[in-house]
Amino acid sequence: MAFHYQHAFITFLVLLSIIAVGPSTQNSVANVHLRVEGLNTTIFSGDVATRGHDVTVNPFNIMRRCDGTNANRNPTRGATVTSALDDAARYRGLPWHGTWYDQTGNITLEDFDITSINRDTTTPNVTHLTLLIDYVPLSMGGCQQRVSTGNNVLLAFHAHDNNIFLKLEVDRKTVMVIQPVVVTVTNGWNARPISGARVGTATTGNDGKATLTYTTAGPQTLMATKHPTVRSDKIAIMVLNPTNATSVSEVSYPSSVALPNEFADINRRCQAIGKIGGLLLDVQKPM
Repeated sequence: MAFHYQHAFITFLVLLSIIAVGPSTQNSVANVHLRVEGLNTTIFSGDVATRGHDVTVNPFNIMRRCDGTNANRNPTRGATVTSALDDAARYRGLPWHGTWYDQTGNITLEDFDITSINRDTTTPNVTHLTLLIDYVPLSMGGCQQRVSTGNNVLLAFHAHDNNIFLKLEVDRKTVMVIQPVVVTVTNGWNARPISGARVGTATTGNDGKATLTYTTAGPQTLMATKHPTVRSDKIAIMVLNPTNATSVSEVSYPSSVALPNEFADINRRCQAIGKIGGLLLDVQKPM
Protein backbone atom coordinates (compact mmCIF):
# COMPACT_ATOMS: atom_id res chain seq x y z
CA MET A 1 0.00 0.00 0.00
CA ALA A 2 2.87 2.37 0.87
CA PHE A 3 4.46 1.65 -2.49
CA HIS A 4 1.17 2.43 -4.25
CA TYR A 5 0.87 5.86 -2.60
CA GLN A 6 4.55 6.60 -3.22
CA HIS A 7 4.20 5.71 -6.91
CA ALA A 8 1.10 7.90 -7.24
CA PHE A 9 2.89 10.80 -5.56
CA ILE A 10 5.90 10.54 -7.88
CA THR A 11 3.58 10.43 -10.89
CA PHE A 12 1.86 13.57 -9.63
CA LEU A 13 5.21 15.37 -9.27
CA VAL A 14 6.24 14.39 -12.80
CA LEU A 15 2.97 15.66 -14.26
CA LEU A 16 3.29 18.86 -12.23
CA SER A 17 6.80 19.43 -13.56
CA ILE A 18 5.63 18.92 -17.14
CA ILE A 19 2.84 21.46 -16.64
CA ALA A 20 5.22 23.94 -15.02
CA VAL A 21 8.08 23.57 -17.48
CA GLY A 22 6.14 23.07 -20.71
CA PRO A 23 4.94 26.62 -21.46
CA SER A 24 8.29 28.23 -20.58
CA THR A 25 10.30 25.95 -22.85
CA GLN A 26 8.03 26.19 -25.89
CA ASN A 27 8.23 29.21 -28.16
CA SER A 28 10.42 31.14 -25.75
CA VAL A 29 12.02 34.40 -26.84
CA ALA A 30 15.36 34.13 -28.64
CA ASN A 31 17.71 37.11 -28.65
CA VAL A 32 19.70 37.08 -31.89
CA HIS A 33 21.88 39.47 -33.84
CA LEU A 34 20.24 40.02 -37.22
CA ARG A 35 21.95 41.55 -40.24
CA VAL A 36 20.34 42.08 -43.64
CA GLU A 37 22.78 42.99 -46.38
CA GLY A 38 21.59 44.48 -49.65
CA LEU A 39 23.71 44.59 -52.78
CA ASN A 40 24.94 48.12 -52.10
CA THR A 41 24.20 48.84 -48.46
CA THR A 42 23.36 47.30 -45.10
CA ILE A 43 19.57 47.23 -44.77
CA PHE A 44 19.45 46.28 -41.09
CA SER A 45 21.93 45.38 -38.36
CA GLY A 46 20.93 44.99 -34.74
CA ASP A 47 19.79 42.74 -31.91
CA VAL A 48 16.29 41.31 -32.18
CA ALA A 49 14.14 39.55 -29.59
CA THR A 50 11.88 37.16 -31.46
CA ARG A 51 9.62 34.16 -31.07
CA GLY A 52 7.71 32.05 -33.57
CA HIS A 53 4.53 33.67 -34.83
CA ASP A 54 2.16 33.89 -37.76
CA VAL A 55 3.37 36.14 -40.55
CA THR A 56 1.35 38.29 -42.93
CA VAL A 57 3.04 39.30 -46.16
CA ASN A 58 1.48 41.49 -48.83
CA PRO A 59 -0.14 41.55 -51.31
CA PHE A 60 -2.59 38.89 -50.13
CA ASN A 61 -2.49 39.53 -46.36
CA ILE A 62 -2.83 35.82 -45.59
CA MET A 63 -1.56 34.64 -42.22
CA ARG A 64 1.13 31.99 -42.50
CA ARG A 65 2.63 29.93 -39.70
CA CYS A 66 6.33 30.67 -39.10
CA ASP A 67 7.35 28.95 -35.87
CA GLY A 68 9.64 26.05 -36.78
CA THR A 69 6.84 23.47 -36.92
CA ASN A 70 6.46 24.12 -40.66
CA ALA A 71 6.77 20.93 -42.70
CA ASN A 72 7.03 19.09 -39.35
CA ARG A 73 10.65 20.20 -38.97
CA ASN A 74 10.34 20.60 -35.20
CA PRO A 75 7.83 19.14 -32.75
CA THR A 76 7.38 22.38 -30.81
CA ARG A 77 7.02 26.06 -31.70
CA GLY A 78 9.95 28.44 -31.46
CA ALA A 79 11.77 31.44 -32.87
CA THR A 80 12.91 31.20 -36.49
CA VAL A 81 15.06 33.04 -39.00
CA THR A 82 12.04 34.53 -40.76
CA SER A 83 10.29 35.44 -37.50
CA ALA A 84 13.41 37.47 -36.62
CA LEU A 85 13.29 39.20 -40.01
CA ASP A 86 9.57 39.91 -39.61
CA ASP A 87 10.00 41.39 -36.12
CA ALA A 88 12.88 43.59 -37.26
CA ALA A 89 10.98 44.68 -40.35
CA ARG A 90 7.92 45.69 -38.34
CA TYR A 91 10.08 47.56 -35.83
CA ARG A 92 12.03 49.43 -38.51
CA GLY A 93 9.18 49.78 -41.01
CA LEU A 94 10.93 47.74 -43.69
CA PRO A 95 8.71 46.06 -46.29
CA TRP A 96 9.54 42.49 -47.26
CA HIS A 97 7.81 40.12 -49.65
CA GLY A 98 7.92 36.44 -50.41
CA THR A 99 6.10 33.71 -52.27
CA TRP A 100 4.50 31.07 -50.06
CA TYR A 101 4.85 27.43 -51.11
CA ASP A 102 2.74 24.74 -49.46
CA GLN A 103 4.65 22.15 -51.39
CA THR A 104 6.68 21.58 -54.53
CA GLY A 105 6.09 18.28 -56.24
CA ASN A 106 5.83 15.70 -53.46
CA ILE A 107 7.88 17.78 -51.00
CA THR A 108 6.05 19.70 -48.30
CA LEU A 109 7.57 23.14 -47.77
CA GLU A 110 5.13 25.39 -45.91
CA ASP A 111 7.61 28.23 -46.22
CA PHE A 112 8.41 31.50 -47.96
CA ASP A 113 10.75 32.10 -50.84
CA ILE A 114 11.74 35.64 -49.80
CA THR A 115 11.96 37.77 -52.93
CA SER A 116 12.52 41.30 -51.60
CA ILE A 117 13.51 43.23 -48.48
CA ASN A 118 13.18 46.98 -48.60
CA ARG A 119 14.42 47.95 -52.10
CA ASP A 120 16.56 44.88 -52.81
CA THR A 121 15.03 42.06 -54.83
CA THR A 122 16.03 38.67 -56.15
CA THR A 123 16.34 38.08 -59.89
CA PRO A 124 16.65 34.55 -61.33
CA ASN A 125 20.23 33.75 -62.36
CA VAL A 126 21.33 37.28 -61.39
CA THR A 127 20.70 38.08 -57.73
CA HIS A 128 20.17 35.60 -54.92
CA LEU A 129 19.19 35.87 -51.27
CA THR A 130 21.01 33.50 -48.94
CA LEU A 131 19.96 32.88 -45.32
CA LEU A 132 22.70 31.94 -42.85
CA ILE A 133 23.10 31.23 -39.13
CA ASP A 134 26.60 31.87 -37.79
CA TYR A 135 27.73 32.04 -41.43
CA VAL A 136 26.37 28.57 -42.26
CA PRO A 137 23.83 28.63 -45.14
CA LEU A 138 20.45 27.13 -44.25
CA SER A 139 19.48 23.73 -45.59
CA MET A 140 15.78 24.50 -45.08
CA GLY A 141 13.38 27.45 -45.23
CA GLY A 142 13.49 30.39 -42.87
CA CYS A 143 10.19 29.49 -41.18
CA GLN A 144 11.44 25.95 -40.60
CA GLN A 145 14.86 26.88 -39.23
CA ARG A 146 14.82 27.53 -35.48
CA VAL A 147 17.19 30.07 -33.91
CA SER A 148 18.60 30.29 -30.40
CA THR A 149 19.78 33.14 -28.22
CA GLY A 150 23.27 34.22 -29.29
CA ASN A 151 22.92 33.22 -32.94
CA ASN A 152 24.18 35.58 -35.64
CA VAL A 153 21.57 35.58 -38.38
CA LEU A 154 22.47 36.92 -41.83
CA LEU A 155 20.23 37.45 -44.85
CA ALA A 156 22.36 38.54 -47.77
CA PHE A 157 21.53 39.58 -51.32
CA HIS A 158 24.43 38.71 -53.59
CA ALA A 159 25.43 38.05 -57.17
CA HIS A 160 24.49 34.70 -58.68
CA ASP A 161 28.13 33.56 -58.94
CA ASN A 162 29.29 34.79 -55.51
CA ASN A 163 29.33 32.67 -52.36
CA ILE A 164 31.74 34.68 -50.20
CA PHE A 165 30.37 36.22 -47.00
CA LEU A 166 33.09 38.29 -45.38
CA LYS A 167 33.80 37.86 -41.69
CA LEU A 168 35.92 40.49 -39.94
CA GLU A 169 37.88 39.94 -36.73
CA VAL A 170 40.22 42.23 -34.81
CA ASP A 171 42.95 41.30 -32.35
CA ARG A 172 41.72 43.96 -29.88
CA LYS A 173 38.87 46.45 -29.56
CA THR A 174 40.63 48.98 -27.30
CA VAL A 175 43.93 50.44 -28.43
CA MET A 176 46.20 53.38 -27.79
CA VAL A 177 47.20 56.00 -30.34
CA ILE A 178 49.87 54.59 -32.73
CA GLN A 179 49.28 51.07 -31.44
CA PRO A 180 48.81 48.61 -34.33
CA VAL A 181 45.49 46.80 -34.75
CA VAL A 182 45.59 43.54 -36.69
CA VAL A 183 42.44 42.70 -38.65
CA THR A 184 41.62 39.35 -40.22
CA VAL A 185 39.13 38.81 -43.04
CA THR A 186 37.85 35.35 -43.94
CA ASN A 187 34.99 33.77 -45.84
CA GLY A 188 32.68 33.22 -42.90
CA TRP A 189 31.27 29.85 -43.91
CA ASN A 190 34.59 28.08 -44.62
CA ALA A 191 37.16 30.27 -42.75
CA ARG A 192 39.37 30.72 -45.82
CA PRO A 193 41.44 33.94 -45.74
CA ILE A 194 40.38 36.66 -48.16
CA SER A 195 43.04 38.77 -49.85
CA GLY A 196 42.38 42.18 -51.32
CA ALA A 197 39.64 43.07 -48.83
CA ARG A 198 39.50 46.71 -47.78
CA VAL A 199 39.32 47.50 -44.05
CA GLY A 200 39.63 51.19 -43.26
CA THR A 201 42.77 52.39 -45.01
CA ALA A 202 44.34 48.92 -45.21
CA THR A 203 44.06 46.03 -47.66
CA THR A 204 44.43 42.41 -46.61
CA GLY A 205 47.23 40.20 -47.90
CA ASN A 206 47.18 36.55 -48.93
CA ASP A 207 46.78 35.54 -45.28
CA GLY A 208 43.67 37.69 -44.96
CA LYS A 209 45.40 40.02 -42.50
CA ALA A 210 46.13 43.75 -42.47
CA THR A 211 47.40 46.24 -39.89
CA LEU A 212 45.87 49.59 -38.97
CA THR A 213 47.26 52.38 -36.80
CA TYR A 214 45.60 55.59 -35.65
CA THR A 215 47.26 58.89 -34.77
CA THR A 216 44.24 60.48 -33.10
CA ALA A 217 42.01 59.24 -30.31
CA GLY A 218 38.31 58.48 -30.70
CA PRO A 219 35.85 55.76 -31.76
CA GLN A 220 36.42 53.95 -35.04
CA THR A 221 34.10 51.64 -36.99
CA LEU A 222 35.62 48.94 -39.15
CA MET A 223 34.03 46.90 -41.93
CA ALA A 224 35.51 44.63 -44.58
CA THR A 225 34.50 45.06 -48.21
CA LYS A 226 35.53 43.50 -51.49
CA HIS A 227 33.49 43.51 -54.67
CA PRO A 228 31.45 41.40 -55.40
CA THR A 229 31.49 39.63 -52.02
CA VAL A 230 29.00 40.27 -49.20
CA ARG A 231 30.42 42.90 -46.84
CA SER A 232 31.22 42.02 -43.24
CA ASP A 233 29.47 43.14 -40.10
CA LYS A 234 30.80 46.31 -38.48
CA ILE A 235 33.16 46.23 -35.50
CA ALA A 236 33.59 49.24 -33.24
CA ILE A 237 36.95 49.92 -31.62
CA MET A 238 38.08 52.70 -29.27
CA VAL A 239 41.36 54.51 -29.80
CA LEU A 240 42.58 56.11 -26.57
CA ASN A 241 44.92 58.90 -25.67
CA PRO A 242 46.73 57.89 -22.45
CA THR A 243 46.16 61.32 -20.90
CA ASN A 244 42.39 60.66 -20.91
CA ALA A 245 42.35 57.07 -19.62
CA THR A 246 43.26 55.23 -16.46
CA SER A 247 43.44 51.66 -17.69
CA VAL A 248 43.31 49.66 -20.97
CA SER A 249 43.66 45.91 -20.98
CA GLU A 250 45.74 44.00 -23.50
CA VAL A 251 47.71 47.04 -24.62
CA SER A 252 51.36 46.51 -25.54
CA TYR A 253 53.88 47.86 -28.00
CA PRO A 254 56.47 46.10 -30.13
CA SER A 255 60.03 46.83 -29.01
CA SER A 256 60.71 48.55 -32.33
CA VAL A 257 58.13 51.29 -31.67
CA ALA A 258 59.50 54.45 -30.05
CA LEU A 259 57.03 55.52 -27.38
CA PRO A 260 56.09 59.18 -26.93
CA ASN A 261 57.01 60.66 -23.54
CA GLU A 262 53.56 60.19 -22.02
CA PHE A 263 53.47 56.53 -23.16
CA ALA A 264 56.95 55.88 -21.83
CA ASP A 265 55.99 57.35 -18.46
CA ILE A 266 52.94 55.07 -18.16
CA ASN A 267 55.00 52.08 -19.25
CA ARG A 268 57.59 52.79 -16.55
CA ARG A 269 54.83 52.92 -13.94
CA CYS A 270 53.40 49.62 -15.23
CA GLN A 271 56.83 48.03 -14.94
CA ALA A 272 57.15 49.38 -11.41
CA ILE A 273 54.14 47.30 -10.33
CA GLY A 274 55.41 44.18 -12.07
CA LYS A 275 53.50 44.50 -15.35
CA ILE A 276 56.64 44.55 -17.47
CA GLY A 277 56.25 44.74 -21.21
CA GLY A 278 52.75 46.16 -21.47
CA LEU A 279 50.36 48.99 -20.69
CA LEU A 280 47.46 48.13 -18.42
CA LEU A 281 44.92 50.91 -18.65
CA ASP A 282 41.26 50.55 -17.73
CA VAL A 283 38.70 52.55 -19.73
CA GLN A 284 36.31 54.23 -17.32
CA LYS A 285 34.14 56.08 -19.83
CA PRO A 286 33.87 56.55 -23.60
CA MET A 287 35.81 59.47 -24.99
